[in-house]
Amino acid sequence: MNNLPARKIEFGNMGGFTGNKLTYTLLENGQLFLFSDFEKKEEKGVSQMKAKKIFKEAEKLQAAGYRHNETGNMSDYILFKTGTDTLEWKWPSEFSKRAITSQVKIPAPDSIQKLHSLLMKTIPLN
Repeated sequence: MNNLPARKIEFGNMGGFTGNKLTYTLLENGQLFLFSDFEKKEEKGVSQMKAKKIFKEAEKLQAAGYRHNETGNMSDYILFKTGTDTLEWKWPSEFSKRAITSQVKIPAPDSIQKLHSLLMKTIPLN
């Protein structure tokens, strides 16, 4: 887990009262890893074909120049690490959106939400 390839997609959530960060890392071969303040482990991955589909979606966002950096108390994020570049997209999580009353936070564009949905489906239900 210490020598993962440079090209990968990291996603998860961060923030809150404790400032915890939960990160999943997906590799192009379908391997999936969990990194949190409490544990580091390899999870059951996905097929290489499914992983490649997810990476293609991230590449589309990269090519289109999508940028989004709007955080809340709790935020969801995606980091697309290409090996030479890192793109980061952050937005308030659903919990954070409900907790905000004095400010309007801008949700992530639909294309980023689509990628996030694909990524969330890689997480095994234990």
